[in-house]
Amino acid sequence: MPCSADPCQWDTDGASEEQREVAASKCWPCPAITQCGAFAGANREVHGIWAGHDRSKLQGRKAAKTKRTEETK
Repeated sequence: MPCSADPCQWDTDGASEEQREVAASKCWPCPAITQCGAFAGANREVHGIWAGHDRSKLQGRKAAKTKRTEETK
């Protein structure tokens, strides 16, 4: 698995957009991508690249959606 060789590569803190995209692209051929995504979801990971997705971006979208929902109430 690519992430086991260099776990720091999947840390998004301080990473450029290009670095994030390169790391995420390395996930797609991984045989553990499904389990990786399930683990990240079950553990509510909010940082790093998990199963080809930047979890910090997912968290940002959820926060924005929550804010819009609260504003319409």
